[in-house]
Amino acid sequence: MKQNKIYQILLLSILVLLSGVAIYKLGYKPESTLAGKRILDGIQPYNYDQDSGFIKRLFKENWNWLIPDGQGFPLDAFLELRPTRPGKPISTIKVLYEKNTPIGFTAYQKENFYTGELRFITIDTPYRGKGHSEKLMCHALQDMRSWGLSRVELQTRLDNKPALALYEKLGFKELWRDAPYIRLERSLLDGPCINN
Repeated sequence: MKQNKIYQILLLSILVLLSGVAIYKLGYKPESTLAGKRILDGIQPYNYDQDSGFIKRLFKENWNWLIPDGQGFPLDAFLELRPTRPGKPISTIKVLYEKNTPIGFTAYQKENFYTGELRFITIDTPYRGKGHSEKLMCHALQDMRSWGLSRVELQTRLDNKPALALYEKLGFKELWRDAPYIRLERSLLDGPCINN
């Protein structure tokens, strides 16, 4: 009886430790409080009430980089977590916070049984050039890998040099190009950001 209790406590301790490691590896930082006020830091799940205004502003300021020329985009449906393309799944949206301030976001989804698509990634202008895009990218790649996907694709503009440099660093290769766009892909089975 006493030995069973020890095993149960030991097993519970291991589970708590493993769940803490999993949360850390996924890039989440726990919410903390300062004088009773909630403080957000790190990559957080999207919350409509708290994040939609920020993401709308980023779309407005970066529309040319985020949406292909001449195409509309149902931003309200996207922010309400409704499908934005017929027959396609809803995007997963994550928001990067720094000391309670949202500084960027990413959105990605499962396209089919094997393939994910990185739909959007952008960082607010004052926070660019500090490694935040890579942090969000790695989080998205690891998350899609945890869904059992084996590859990911994305599309960007050929003149988006900072993004292209990051994608190359993270192992993306060209699938096709049709100026002014380029489509890239990479494996989710190994490579940068993937913890095997």
